[in-house]
Amino acid sequence: MKIVVKERSDVVDEYAPHALSLSETAPVLLNDFLASHADGGVLIISAKPHLGDIMLLFEQHLLDKKHIVLFGMHVCSAEEYSFLQRHNIQYFNMIEMTREGLTETTDAVMAFVRQWPSFHLLFYLDALDTAFGVPYSIPGGFTLREMLYVLQRIKLIKSLSSIELMLERDVAESVIAKIVSEIG
Repeated sequence: MKIVVKERSDVVDEYAPHALSLSETAPVLLNDFLASHADGGVLIISAKPHLGDIMLLFEQHLLDKKHIVLFGMHVCSAEEYSFLQRHNIQYFNMIEMTREGLTETTDAVMAFVRQWPSFHLLFYLDALDTAFGVPYSIPGGFTLREMLYVLQRIKLIKSLSSIELMLERDVAESVIAKIVSEIG
């Protein structure tokens, strides 16, 4: 695997041995992963459930609802929760993490993704709290230390195939550098 750091669709740098892509728009590696890993899963860490993207993956038969887990949601409407529950999509929101604890919730997420022979991590920076240099995020998200802990733990899972770090606007370079150094 290789790390591909992208900025505005231009390859900035390439690294090895893990696959990582930084993108400001749509996921770059996800479709490639799903095309080559029919029984693989997707772990999405984000403040929002991204139901439009999820529904599109279901409609195109690229992803089964049993092969997706959402972690870190803290901006989700009643209709979105209803959709997730109706379709039996596994999710772990920030309320659960606060009640159960970071370690226990991360353990549960890891247990869920370990059932897949391979998985893709799609990490939206909006999962971080606004206090950490992410201008488009919403209060109530992960602290930087919590997120680094989660990423370090998930990186230990041998079936992790690729990682995408999703950027929506300018983010403090120090935050991106720290996250990339922890993942890589």
